Amino acid sequence: MSTTSMGPTRLSYRYQPLKRKRDTRLLRLESGQHADDLRCSLCVVHLDDEPIYEALSYAWGEAVPSTYIFCSGRSLPITQNLSSALRCLRYPDRFRDLWVDAISVNQQDLHERGRQVRLMRDVFKGAYQVLIWLGEASDDAYFIFEVVDRHTKKLQEFPGSATCETHPFQELTSYEHWSLFTQFYERAWFMRLWIIQEVAWARQAIVTCGHLVMDWQVFSIASGSIFYDIDVSRSISFISTLALSSLQNINSILKTSSMMQGALVRHSKRQESLAEIVPRHRQCRATDPRDKIFALLGVSTSLSDAAFPVDYTKSTAAVYTDFALYTMREEANTNILFACSLAPRDVSCVTVPSWVPDWTRDLTGSFTSDNCYQAADGIACSCRLGENSGILIVDGLLVTHVAQLCSKLTSIGGYWGRILYNNYSPGIIAHMFEAEDDALTEAIVIAQSSQTYGPNRELSRHFVQALTGYSNCRKYQHIKFNADVVDLYAKYCSWIRRLLTAIRNGYDPFEDPELVITDELVAMAREIDSMQINHKFCRFTDGHIGWVPKEAVVGDQIAIFVGAQAPMLLRPHNDAYLVVGDSYVYEMMDGEALKDPSLKVESIKLV
Repeated sequence: MSTTSMGPTRLSYRYQPLKRKRDTRLLRLESGQHADDLRCSLCVVHLDDEPIYEALSYAWGEAVPSTYIFCSGRSLPITQNLSSALRCLRYPDRFRDLWVDAISVNQQDLHERGRQVRLMRDVFKGAYQVLIWLGEASDDAYFIFEVVDRHTKKLQEFPGSATCETHPFQELTSYEHWSLFTQFYERAWFMRLWIIQEVAWARQAIVTCGHLVMDWQVFSIASGSIFYDIDVSRSISFISTLALSSLQNINSILKTSSMMQGALVRHSKRQESLAEIVPRHRQCRATDPRDKIFALLGVSTSLSDAAFPVDYTKSTAAVYTDFALYTMREEANTNILFACSLAPRDVSCVTVPSWVPDWTRDLTGSFTSDNCYQAADGIACSCRLGENSGILIVDGLLVTHVAQLCSKLTSIGGYWGRILYNNYSPGIIAHMFEAEDDALTEAIVIAQSSQTYGPNRELSRHFVQALTGYSNCRKYQHIKFNADVVDLYAKYCSWIRRLLTAIRNGYDPFEDPELVITDELVAMAREIDSMQINHKFCRFTDGHIGWVPKEAVVGDQIAIFVGAQAPMLLRPHNDAYLVVGDSYVYEMMDGEALKDPSLKVESIKLV
């Protein structure tokens, strides 16, 4: 009798209720060979008794279980990925005690699920080891494990060779190598939302992929080190957006783990709030959309169970609305509103007011993701519900309106890797760079029409700074420019046009010594890309220039809410406004609007 059958061949397992608040269940996985039926039993334990067990961190895979494990002789449905993990992890000659969410928690009991979610931090913190299951091994896994292992042995043999400018993936010298790299880091586990707290709280963790095994610290530091490469702009240009998100997720786990241990965190000496943590992991995946919030509650050490209860009896819309209100009141700012968008919704989206972020939507490109602006930050916000729960009233400044929009939108950052390794179609590259050239030309025409800035070089400086999101308190995100930013932008535009000329004339552009790709050029491309993701360059009615969401239309209103980091674009709707999304207004990102005597704080109604 096999557990791979599509239907149960024995009576289904029935859970007994957990009686005490800190009770949970451990799975005792029976011994067996790989092809044998999976068999186990469940034992109720109290976490305060410090039971000895390992916890499994894995991706569920398919939403509906397709196979079974026999628990005390009765069938219990599980996913195929979990079945593969248990077959690889079980011992051939002795049992193994594990905590596995899909089995240890009665997923059909909503009240139990809520209580167990609140315990997950303690479950993974209490395990003597966390087992990370990435899936079955294939060529990509063998390649990555070999590269990291070889680099680790090199550092052990020559410890002085380790610097912030080295990482194991520097030896990847072909597009095929980076394709394997991308394939590996696109595995489902890396983008699973629950892993943040599962691994961050672990005393010890090991990474398993089929029968490949590696220590988590070695693996994660090697993976994250690519961001500290001195040639970082080149390296991350070769990686897909999904794989890059996976690497950033790994770095977030390391950062969270450091905070838990009380260590100073790079770039920040304060503990992050949930209003910052949840948006950063927006692209991570969760089977239940409510877990977009619940899965990250355990990351905060200051959040009490009563502050934001885990309640699976509430609808997704209710959980998202409650979370938006909670963060605004708890953080005393409205920065959570920057996660909102009026982008077209599909049928899977949650119906919420425009001021409530829909976390089921994988939106990117927020200007506030790195806490870099201070448009009205540092002042306690004032927000309250209106006459019904769908209305939010926020204090702020109504500043200006959209007057002219750049119609062209493109992003070429992902093509730099292909250019560097000559893995590209000249026609495609020419098309992309022509679009970039057209968009930049249109943007400078829009800037020139503002008549707000001085002529020639002074206008150029303001334009380039607006194009790259400059403010007094913001540093460029990628590498430091060694050249004057105006001169560098001129070189960037000249490089694009020289490349296009070579391709149009049928020449190999890499035979032209003037077409050397420098780190500064790549950095300029990435700075512009970081601003134009889901945004358009524009001019406002008061002459300012900047960036607004791509859904913007002429006449939309720029507002700066009290306590917010950046301006917000609103759309008039009857006697109120819809939230369109976050915006960048050049020379209004450092609190300038608050000092303008012509602007008065007023109550703004959002629906």
